[in-house]
Amino acid sequence: MPLNSSSPGSACRARPHRPCRQCVIAWHNLKLKIFRSMKTNYKTILIGLPVLILTFFLGWWLSPGGTPSDHDEAGEAAPEKAASTTWTCSMHPQVRQPDPGDCPICAMDLIPLTDDDDGADDGELPRLRLSDRAIALMHIQTVPVQQQAAHASIRLTGRVAIDETRLYTVAAWFGGRVDHLFADFSGVQIRRQEHLLEIYSPQLFGAQEEFLQALQASRERGGSAARSLAEGAREKLGLLGLSEAQISVIEASGEPTTHLTYYSPVDGIVMERQVSTGQYVETGTPLYTVVDLTRVWLELEAYESDLDRLRFGQTVEIKVLSYPGEVFEGRIAYIDRQIDARKRTARVRVDLPNENLRLKPGMLATGTVKVRMGAGGILADMDLAGKWISPMHPQIVKSGPGTCDVCGMDLVPVEELGYFAGAGGGTEDPLVIPATAPLFTGPRSIAYVRLPDTERPTFEAREVTLGPRLGDVYPVLAGLEAGEQVVVHGQFKIDSELQIRGRPSMMAPERGDADPQEADSAADPRDAIDRADFAAGVDTSFGDELRPLMEAYLALTEGLADDSLSAAQAGLKSFHEVLLEIGQHRLSGDAHVAWMERYESLHEITHAMAEPATIENLRSHLQALTLEVERIYVNFGAGQLPALKRAFCPMVDGDQIGTWLQRGEVVNNPYWGAAMLRCGEVFDVIGTQEEDGL
Repeated sequence: MPLNSSSPGSACRARPHRPCRQCVIAWHNLKLKIFRSMKTNYKTILIGLPVLILTFFLGWWLSPGGTPSDHDEAGEAAPEKAASTTWTCSMHPQVRQPDPGDCPICAMDLIPLTDDDDGADDGELPRLRLSDRAIALMHIQTVPVQQQAAHASIRLTGRVAIDETRLYTVAAWFGGRVDHLFADFSGVQIRRQEHLLEIYSPQLFGAQEEFLQALQASRERGGSAARSLAEGAREKLGLLGLSEAQISVIEASGEPTTHLTYYSPVDGIVMERQVSTGQYVETGTPLYTVVDLTRVWLELEAYESDLDRLRFGQTVEIKVLSYPGEVFEGRIAYIDRQIDARKRTARVRVDLPNENLRLKPGMLATGTVKVRMGAGGILADMDLAGKWISPMHPQIVKSGPGTCDVCGMDLVPVEELGYFAGAGGGTEDPLVIPATAPLFTGPRSIAYVRLPDTERPTFEAREVTLGPRLGDVYPVLAGLEAGEQVVVHGQFKIDSELQIRGRPSMMAPERGDADPQEADSAADPRDAIDRADFAAGVDTSFGDELRPLMEAYLALTEGLADDSLSAAQAGLKSFHEVLLEIGQHRLSGDAHVAWMERYESLHEITHAMAEPATIENLRSHLQALTLEVERIYVNFGAGQLPALKRAFCPMVDGDQIGTWLQRGEVVNNPYWGAAMLRCGEVFDVIGTQEEDGL
């Protein structure tokens, strides 16, 4: 058998170690042909024997113990090359072996992997080197870190409220009896100096007599003493609530009046009438409460995570449900110094003009604050650039120093309120990265950066400090520099590659010299969550906040079991409201990340269940809702919530299995209602407390 350049032997001669698989197969095939030929025709033995001998010498020559010089020379160089070669699987990169062979997971042939393919860590920052083909397959995209203006819109919700500075109480200046009410019901609109009521008072009658006598004595006797006595009597009437016009009428008539008419001190609405006809009152008794609604407040609720971007004097665009399509404007007049412990929100008050009285206290409204963030977290408001503002009344803004038209206080520069008044651009703008770039794991934020001037594409993990999200970007406070290429698509694949190689990554920052053979099991991100850290982020009061959520879920399922659409919708509405009250930013650490996932998922599910408003739509989303509720129950309510029964029905949507949570042992199937109320089985208990349900 001639050995040409394409024969297995020639291909194997260049190899520095044992014969290749192709040569071994060819050797066995040749022996098989010879023995078959010998069995078929005895005469061929004479021919086959020399061939067999030749084949024997060929195999001996190809074996590792052969003597040709080229094999010896190659063998001498083999140890050095083998020492720098690691064999891995193209489908399971966590598999690494010093020698070639088959993958222990999928049985595929291992391929060589040099140290350069893995990527080395310089210092404490994990790096990963990839080929251009790998980058294309992983769809990795990068953008430069830029210094630019960052804009965002903060959406707040609240209600229209009465301006407390325009609330007036009309009180009795003296004791007497209410004889007549002119403003005789709450809600009546009155003008300044319009009559409100008439009071009879002996005390007032005596004061008038005293004034008339002093006035007569002053006219008859003259002298400074008499005039002083008359002026004192006049002032006494003024202190009893009589106006100069009323005193002049008494002076002109010379007769005391037995009744006094009270007049409104302001334009407004009678908010409350507090007396009735015939009622006796004493000095200081409240008679009416009057409110001026030409200016109103809008009381909004802001999450504590948004407070850093809100400032006194910011313009707020307001939309009211009663007037679709219309936009009202006001300025932030007050930000509460205290956080509501239950809602985790702070009250933000906006001062609104209301000349036409269209805005009524109690109306629901939403406010939008458009924010431009500068470097260092300073807010930029170009409309206020170089202006002066009242520290008490934000609607008073002037182009220069002066005093407030309302309270007389000195105006202050807007820079003192946390704004910068530059023209924008330059160093005043922050470094920003797209919102898709960072990866979050509790308090840590990771971004992957493509390093410049490397022979092969190299990506480095950076721990970055970010400001609050502004629209589609995050401001970078530390960790990145302008111009660096940050990964915006494919970073999860990079992080996963680091995990399966046993390298430090987002979910396993402490992992470094892990055994590659154990990397497969360690690569599961759930295994990287520290349960102690997770539990530390959940305070004991959180279980109490979850109780109403579970009650609402049970009300929903029980309504479905009763075929009551109204009861089920009420349970869904209550579930959504409780979820909003708990809010997104309730926990910390790993627990915060897990709760955010559950919160967003539940938010989407409840919206999908709300429309269309049919019992079939509610039942179609019940399985997804139940799975999320179970996750919340196990991860956040363990040991704090009472036990519930887990039940299933094998006949949901034909042949699908549907599960739900319920209070008792008797099956109440929410998927079928009365049609098959007892279809299913209770198969498990969720929770640890020894109580019979919530």
